[in-house]
Amino acid sequence: MKLHRFLLALVLCCLALPVFANDYRFAPAPTWVKDAPLPDAGDAQPTREGTRYLLLDDQIDVRGPERVTYRRVATRLDNARALSDGGQLEIWYQPEYQRVEIHAIHVRRGGQVTDRRESARIEVLRREEDLDSAMYDGEHTLSITLPDLRVGDIVDYSYSVVGANPVFRGGYHGTFTARFGAALAYRRVRALYSPARPLHVRAPGDFTRQDGAIGDARFVEFAARRLPRTRTEPDTPSSFDPYGDIELSTAKTWSDVVQWAVPMYLPRLRDRALAADLVQRLRLHDADKRAAMLRAIAFVEGEIRYTALDMGKNSHEPNLPETVVARRFGDCKDKAVLLSALLHEAGIQAEPVLVDTEGRESLASRQPSAVAFDHVVVRAHLDNKPVWIDPTRDPETGALEDRSPLPYRLGLPLCATCDRLVDIPQPPPRAPLVDVGQRVDLATTDDGFRADFTIVTDYRNEKADGIRGTFADGEDELGERYVSYMRKYYDDLQATRTPTLHESGAGAARGRSSVT
Repeated sequence: MKLHRFLLALVLCCLALPVFANDYRFAPAPTWVKDAPLPDAGDAQPTREGTRYLLLDDQIDVRGPERVTYRRVATRLDNARALSDGGQLEIWYQPEYQRVEIHAIHVRRGGQVTDRRESARIEVLRREEDLDSAMYDGEHTLSITLPDLRVGDIVDYSYSVVGANPVFRGGYHGTFTARFGAALAYRRVRALYSPARPLHVRAPGDFTRQDGAIGDARFVEFAARRLPRTRTEPDTPSSFDPYGDIELSTAKTWSDVVQWAVPMYLPRLRDRALAADLVQRLRLHDADKRAAMLRAIAFVEGEIRYTALDMGKNSHEPNLPETVVARRFGDCKDKAVLLSALLHEAGIQAEPVLVDTEGRESLASRQPSAVAFDHVVVRAHLDNKPVWIDPTRDPETGALEDRSPLPYRLGLPLCATCDRLVDIPQPPPRAPLVDVGQRVDLATTDDGFRADFTIVTDYRNEKADGIRGTFADGEDELGERYVSYMRKYYDDLQATRTPTLHESGAGAARGRSSVT
């Protein structure tokens, strides 16, 4: 995540909301905050837009029932282009359980410091950045617009977000980006905690660590100076994080995370009348367990649409399977719990599994934490072998063994006896995903020669599912795209028939195209 993600957000959906008294207030900084001296401007190079990042200081108090996360940011505006970004401050919070306290909005100019809290325009916005993906998190943004900024000004502001998501039941799990796509003069993350509930931490090796005590509290601090801009290489795998994280968690082991999650992920249908109806409708009592499993998967993939309402506790806690069936929609958590419950009704052991779609195998080097994951899949057990299923996929066809493996590498199963990360296998396909055959018939004509091409393509697994969707958009358009592609290699090609698609058994599909 780049530094601008912390300072400026891309607005995909933005609604102005009334500003209520409990959205924010002006207040002094907490007494436990350790002030940081403002670094010299020469300790950081400006960005291409002319912003020089001097300070990013995060401090957290996790001792009480209300988590307090303090942040201070200081930037210098080196040219006119920097004025636009520098005059727009943004603070993110969850109104269901958090509030904002603004401590200072200072503009430093020529040795003078002015407080801009009263003159700034403050608005509350609701921004759903993943709206196009049917994901809603309910996050609000406090948007602060500063008047009268000039080249050379230093904008220095601080605030606290107060409140904790009740889903963590008093635990703390935080991840802070260590480096950014811009140079940074001083970066610090500092946390206060109770000795009765210690924090377990990981940080990059070039950050200095300090531990100590303040009264009855303990603290841990990580800091680094003169951080250069982090440059990313093209085509690096998504699991590689060039920026690094500072991770803090009250969980010491992955078993601690399992114990937190299992009570929420109970894969059982409590409404026995609904359970009996689904057993009959999906024939889950079938003695052929494989067939029952396929029908359960088809139901969750095809009849429960993906929509994520990740507000409040539902950021991490799934809805009951009965609720998901009634709504006919759910997110990955909901679908995984529902599928596991249906498989239980079929007499098949199954459990939800937490995965990280971006970090993947890098989970092995992470600090165990409840926020290390962003997706949930299912591990079922059939004929004493694991079957891995992602119920958020589009409806799949064909044999279980021929379906595409899950690409997540590592996962954390949620069951009473689970206590560690497990490997998610990546078996090679039993047959090629795409087979292409091409026949060329040559013939003489009165004015030369003619070549007739017939292309037959066999699609399997997700490639078959994908081509079905492409044909559903229209055969004529597909034919035009194919001819346009082939003209890169052969001049004067013309389509002789509309492409066709036929099912060829075992979930495979065969496409046929003809050009001359």
